[in-house]
Amino acid sequence: MRRGRHIQLLRNLQQTYNHLSLLLIRLVRLDRWGEDSPKLNLAKIEYEADASYVTTLPRDMRNEASEMQLGDNMRREGMRKIKAVLFDLDGVLVDSFHAWMLAFNAMLRKFGRNELSEEEFRERCWGPDLKENLAEFGLDDDAGEYCMNVQKDLIDHIKLFPDARDVLHRLKECNIKTGLVTNTPRENTLLIINQFNLRFDAVVTRDDVRVGKPNAEMILKCCEMLGVYPKDAMFVGDTESDFIAGRNAGCITVGINANGADITIQRLHEIIIICCPSQSQSQSQSQSQSQSHNFTVLQSHHSIQSSQSQEQH
Repeated sequence: MRRGRHIQLLRNLQQTYNHLSLLLIRLVRLDRWGEDSPKLNLAKIEYEADASYVTTLPRDMRNEASEMQLGDNMRREGMRKIKAVLFDLDGVLVDSFHAWMLAFNAMLRKFGRNELSEEEFRERCWGPDLKENLAEFGLDDDAGEYCMNVQKDLIDHIKLFPDARDVLHRLKECNIKTGLVTNTPRENTLLIINQFNLRFDAVVTRDDVRVGKPNAEMILKCCEMLGVYPKDAMFVGDTESDFIAGRNAGCITVGINANGADITIQRLHEIIIICCPSQSQSQSQSQSQSQSHNFTVLQSHHSIQSSQSQEQH
């Protein structure tokens, strides 16, 4: 109860802040353009301001607050119907960071370069495609092929993120198409998604386009394969190159535990809250009823035990 009151108080304070922010925006708009001012996406501005409060909550309260806020914001914004959700692979559906770092450092050793620390690899190499990383170190396609072969042998170092398979399944139940858009080469990509039994309506890898992310070509190609306009698609990523590519393609961008996207989420399951709110609410009600039933059964069990104890005395 106390947690709920704290969240509600924070939401009320944030709403007051939002109203003041929107009033200021409207005043500035009138001052600059008068009554003929161009329309701004005030709902989007309100969403961005409103969502920021979640990061100020204690860690154990963020998930609950984030889910409540996402549902409210999406309903208020009146977001258009999402027809397809595109996903990056590495860092979004699977944790492959260390597998790629080990493979990349093995390549650097093999070709006479200094290895990178975890921080250096994340900052310099995580996000751009392999060809771009090779060029930075003055390496050719032979080095890239070596890196990819080593990475394939490290498949056991790759872990599936929680909710990944379930989210794909639930999107399918909502009649929303799914696509995979990754800078990872095709052979490595297929090895990973088959390992974890991940299924998509379309898959676009670095081998299928002329230029990888942050260029928008991959996302545009995936949308074409799915038969949807980019404006009706959502792209979920975790790096700046993902968000640049998605934005340039015209998609709504979603960052998972990363800033820079149109929407930021903490858990992959929040995609369902955005795209399938009715299913999310139904699931929450089902869980609530289940918990209530379990509590009632527990109460009955304790009542029986208490009655038996009194009879014995």
